[in-house]
Amino acid sequence: MKKYICLLAVAAGLLSCKKDTSIYAPQQKEQVPGGQLFNPDGPDQWPDGVLKSGVNKVVLDVTMPTGEKVKREFKYYFPISLNPQKPISLVFNFHGSYTYTAGSTPPDPILNVTPQDPLNRLADTANIITVFPAGTAEPGAVNWQFSEKHIPFVKAMIAFFKASTPTVDANRIYTCGHSSGAIFSFVLAREMSDVFAAACPVSGQMKLVDFTAPVRTTAVRAFNGQKDASVNHAAALDNIRVWADVMGGYYAKDSIKGQQSIVAGTYTLLPVKWGNGNGNIEFYSIPEADHGINWNNIITYMWEFMRANPLNKPTGAYVGVKQNTLGFTPGNTYTIPVRSANNVTVRVAAAPAGFNVSLSGGNLQIEALANAANGKIVLEGALNGTTQNTEVSLTKN
Repeated sequence: MKKYICLLAVAAGLLSCKKDTSIYAPQQKEQVPGGQLFNPDGPDQWPDGVLKSGVNKVVLDVTMPTGEKVKREFKYYFPISLNPQKPISLVFNFHGSYTYTAGSTPPDPILNVTPQDPLNRLADTANIITVFPAGTAEPGAVNWQFSEKHIPFVKAMIAFFKASTPTVDANRIYTCGHSSGAIFSFVLAREMSDVFAAACPVSGQMKLVDFTAPVRTTAVRAFNGQKDASVNHAAALDNIRVWADVMGGYYAKDSIKGQQSIVAGTYTLLPVKWGNGNGNIEFYSIPEADHGINWNNIITYMWEFMRANPLNKPTGAYVGVKQNTLGFTPGNTYTIPVRSANNVTVRVAAAPAGFNVSLSGGNLQIEALANAANGKIVLEGALNGTTQNTEVSLTKN
């Protein structure tokens, strides 16, 4: 596993091609009564390895890469309506940053997890087990600041649920989170793409500094408010374009055209999407929202995306070119880079007279002959019986 340190304060300052003035504000706690907790060490002991309905707290001994053992806590919600005969999804929700004064007791970030949480209300009808992990107390805040501390914890939680009854569907493990937890969800989408099928970060962003992509692309749908004073909205959009480029293998210009706005409660959702390739990458901009996005308005669209992107979803037939127009001069030769999704076969489907056109080493080679005239080249990507085309328009200089 690559060590990947996600410094919350640094991330906010580095997360854009544009100047980013993001400050990650603490997540607001919902004032609700505590849930009914199951104490596995108390008088109401439950059989080992069997999950119990309701909100339950678990303490794990987590082995760090150094060999040190640390105790980490999480709560999970098991709906009484869960049907073990149907695929069971596992959804992790990583909290935002909870600040505290030096010398005082750090707050418990999962204290107020109840069945009334928007994600838990969804779980009641969607056959989901939800997981609410607790971050670590860093100086001044409880958050997910250092990823290398937390990835072993995530792996331990995954192992806990895979060894439990009823069994979760390994193709339907998802991550989401707010602010600091959103950044960590981005980290997991990169570092544990073989485990997490999809991620829905809320009010967060992450600038890639390592431009090597994992073998599999975790699908991402991010939600960001245009009024967010903590996370720079323009920076978040810039960074998702880079994410689509590096992690998804798309040309940023190839976002899907014709997206319509969506009315979601009191919000308007403005989607930007890249798809039909290695994995769907999406950004939902919310004009009315600030840093504290109301999950009641977006939870339907989070789950819609998760369930549509299981781990075993087939790759699409995406093919793209770096530029879709070319001004040519007869007698000259041109090279245009070509990208495609994994295992896609690309061919020249059509080319006008007056050109010699070929594909070589991930490039489209174009030779304009003396009789070359305006026209277009069509490339076709094919995979498992599906096809997708892209074009290069040719205009004589």
